[in-house]
Amino acid sequence: MFVTLLLFCEITDPKQLWLAHWKDLSDDILPRDQRRLGYRDVKLNDEQIQNYALLELEIILNRSSRSLKQYADFPTPDKSLIKYCGNRLLLEEQNYNAEEMAVQVEQLETGLNADQIKVYDSVLDAVHQKTGGLFFVYGSGGTCKTYLWGALISRIRSEGRIVLAVASSRIAALLLISGRTAHSRFVIPIKLTDTTSCRIEQGTDLTHLIREASLIIRDEAPMVHRYAFEGVDRAFRDIMQLDDPEAKEKIFGGKTAVLGGDFRQILPIIPGKGRADIMDASISKSAQIWPHCVVLKLQKNIRLIKDKEKNDVKELEDFAKWLLDIGDGNIPANAKERGGRENMDWNTERSVTTDFK
Repeated sequence: MFVTLLLFCEITDPKQLWLAHWKDLSDDILPRDQRRLGYRDVKLNDEQIQNYALLELEIILNRSSRSLKQYADFPTPDKSLIKYCGNRLLLEEQNYNAEEMAVQVEQLETGLNADQIKVYDSVLDAVHQKTGGLFFVYGSGGTCKTYLWGALISRIRSEGRIVLAVASSRIAALLLISGRTAHSRFVIPIKLTDTTSCRIEQGTDLTHLIREASLIIRDEAPMVHRYAFEGVDRAFRDIMQLDDPEAKEKIFGGKTAVLGGDFRQILPIIPGKGRADIMDASISKSAQIWPHCVVLKLQKNIRLIKDKEKNDVKELEDFAKWLLDIGDGNIPANAKERGGRENMDWNTERSVTTDFK
């Protein structure tokens, strides 16, 4: 009906007529896109819906050799925005309520300690100033790295930006808001070599998602072979150089990325190989990645403090210290050398050292 009015009637102010009735004329846009994308939870904002409707108007008018540009001050479709509206991956990462996220951010920020605030502010500065950069958050179990990830994710998404939150295992990914495994998100090959690159084709929905992402969070990083990180780095540089030729020389193509984990815990598994090969597989041994890392440490064991408030037992402190001693290689290899600790139930067969700090 609206097209008929444009073609055959002399409307005094077509733009005003459109602004008054565009929502009624666009009420089928969202249900149609949900069917087309096969994603029932897809959400489109008013700007996106109006762009789709304008595009349909333009297509119909073109059949009669007319265009929306012929009508003074009439809005025209933003084709670049429409292209992204058809990207299911982008829609999934934007499928949240920014106002609810903002309320959540206020609650989470009040729970950050001094170490976490330092990381939080450093990452946000890099995102807001678009300087890029690679951070490694080094903290033992109980320092609440997951809580910090939640605060960062909520803050960035409350600003309408995209965060890609991934982890090295499915269990760890479940603890992140809309988390995924890194292998599934970035199409990392199972078989890794020193020349590995992710299987991401240019021009796909995934490349558009990566280009639009403001922050990459990767939890449990130390347990993955360094070749996986180097492969993601190569892929990001190739993708981002289309927008910025200098991105080819920047770590992760100039994206802001945060890695996290504890080198005292699980290291990469190298079947049939020994200690030296495992050490060499660590990300801290990557000449391509590690020199660019800004290492930030979380030292306060929040979980221990909360448990002490409930139980008030010294055994919790002893156990936490014992775990750190194992990771730092301070536990002797046999019971005699352990002295007073041989009557404790927490035993280890060999001393463990870390060369990552």
